[in-house]
Amino acid sequence: MAKIEIDTSRFEVWFRSLSEEGEEALRLFQNEGSILVMAELAKRAPRRTGQLIASIMSENTGTGFEVYPTVPYAKYVEYGAGLFGKTPHLIYPKKASVLRWEQAGYPVFARYIRGQPGQFFVARTWQAVIEPLTDLARKIWRTIISATGP
Repeated sequence: MAKIEIDTSRFEVWFRSLSEEGEEALRLFQNEGSILVMAELAKRAPRRTGQLIASIMSENTGTGFEVYPTVPYAKYVEYGAGLFGKTPHLIYPKKASVLRWEQAGYPVFARYIRGQPGQFFVARTWQAVIEPLTDLARKIWRTIISATGP
């Protein structure tokens, strides 16, 4: 599954060494950081039905947080499928004689399809959030320093 994992273990040691409020600072970074990443991921995700965007979740871990879509097809949207996927092949129906979907309100039938290229929305999100997450860490650091300053 495509997901964005942020490891905050270095921040945790750093925050704890600065003040007694280190754990609260880490929680603040996890909460604000995951909201920031979720918003960016939702902005970059394809919007055909909206299910992919609605499935985006975040989870705090022992070393940071993860943000990821939970729909089963998210990895195919991210990395591609069929001729464009990891193992190039045509896509045939498994239980029927034809594939069916709707396009512009009309049904479309096909014996096989070529697939779709990867959209790499998770990878592009990761590149887009590096700087804002760094700025967030700086903001939290300044708050801690000003609260514990001379």
